[in-house]
Amino acid sequence: MLDLVVKQGIQATPMSQVVKQSGVAAGTIYHHFASKEEIINELYLNLKKEFGSTLSNQVDLNTSYKTQFFQIWTNLYDYFCENETAFHFAEQIGHCTMITPETKQKGELYYLPVIEFFANGIAQNQLREMDLKLMSNLIYGNVVTAVQLTLSGELIMTKDRLQTVIQSSWDSVAKHN
Repeated sequence: MLDLVVKQGIQATPMSQVVKQSGVAAGTIYHHFASKEEIINELYLNLKKEFGSTLSNQVDLNTSYKTQFFQIWTNLYDYFCENETAFHFAEQIGHCTMITPETKQKGELYYLPVIEFFANGIAQNQLREMDLKLMSNLIYGNVVTAVQLTLSGELIMTKDRLQTVIQSSWDSVAKHN
């Protein structure tokens, strides 16, 4: 279903096509999911879980706060570049009314370690005082822009360019003493 939604959009993907492409009987699908909306919400949660676990992957807590920030940013960028379908699905579904408030709330739980990382950065005077939702969305927007440019082929993202983008993201939230 993920591939179909990315290629066609949510509304243009009928359940009959999902059944046909999956090779599973409609009754089996409806035994596990009550509706297309429920499947979309479950896909959303699964991706949020993957994104959340990806963020803190290989982050060395013995390095500087800024180094950890750069690693978290790079982790999400790399994940999206390596999982293009997941990236496009996340972009399509991010503000979709089909995702229930309860599902969004559950999805946010997977990001708690990163939100806590930002809160600790504020407490340690590493990051400026800012609403955590605003901060995380500002940083996420920078990652998305870099991924879009990379995946579209509009820009070859060299290591130096990537470091410049991450530095710009850091500069937008870092506390400058």
